[in-house]
Amino acid sequence: MTKSNERKLTIARAMAEATAQEMRIDPSVFVMGEDIGPLGGVYGNTRGLIEEFGAERIRDTPISETAFIGAAVGAAQDGMRPVVELMFVDFFGVCFDAIYNLMAKNIYFSGGNVKVPMVLMTSTGGGYSDGGQHSQCLYGTFAHLPGMKVVAPSNAYDAKGLMTAAMRDDSPVVYMYHKGLQGMGWLGTEAGRLCMCRKSPTRWKSARPRSCAKARMSPSSVVAWAFTTR
Repeated sequence: MTKSNERKLTIARAMAEATAQEMRIDPSVFVMGEDIGPLGGVYGNTRGLIEEFGAERIRDTPISETAFIGAAVGAAQDGMRPVVELMFVDFFGVCFDAIYNLMAKNIYFSGGNVKVPMVLMTSTGGGYSDGGQHSQCLYGTFAHLPGMKVVAPSNAYDAKGLMTAAMRDDSPVVYMYHKGLQGMGWLGTEAGRLCMCRKSPTRWKSARPRSCAKARMSPSSVVAWAFTTR
C-alpha cells in the first residue's frame, strides 16, 4: 500500500513546527513577543515552544512594541536570529521607526558590514469583531518599503517553508499571516483551519535581490521584496 505524502495541518502548527525545527539546530534562534510563552500565542503559532525551549528562548514581553522590536534589531546585529511577533499589524504605528529605519536599513547604514537576520511575524485581516484598528491588511505598506522582504502564506505547506527560509535569511523578513486562514488559538477556532500539507522536505530558498522590486506568486502565497537603488 502506498503511503500518502500529505497530512492535515493548520498554518499555526506549520509555523510552530518550522520554528521548533530551526531552534533545535540553531541555538541563536529565539522568539520574542506578547503572549507567545505559556499561552502559545493568541493564534497558536508558538504553542508548545516554551515547554521545549524554556523562557530563556521563548520570551514573553510587556506591551511595548518599540522596546522589544528595537531589542530584536540589536540582538540580530549582535549575531542572534530573533523571531519577534507584532501581535496585530495595525500596531506598527507605535514602532515603525524600529521597523523601517532600524531593522530594514541598518545593513545599508553600515555599508553592508552589519547583518540584520530577524523575522517580524504579524497578523493581518479581520473577521473576529476586533475593531478597525485590529483588522487591517497592510501588505502593501510593508512591500513598498526598501530593505525588507515580505511574505504572506496562504496554506500550511507554504507557511512552514517560508518560515524556515525567513529564519535562515541574513536580511529582515516580515512574515504576515491572515487571521481568517490562521484561526485564533485562544478562541478555539484554529482547529477549523486544517488544510493539507505535503511531507516532502521544504524547498523554499531565500530569494536574492534584483534591481528595485520583484514579486513571486505560488497559488496564493506571495513573496515580495524591495531594495534601495543607487
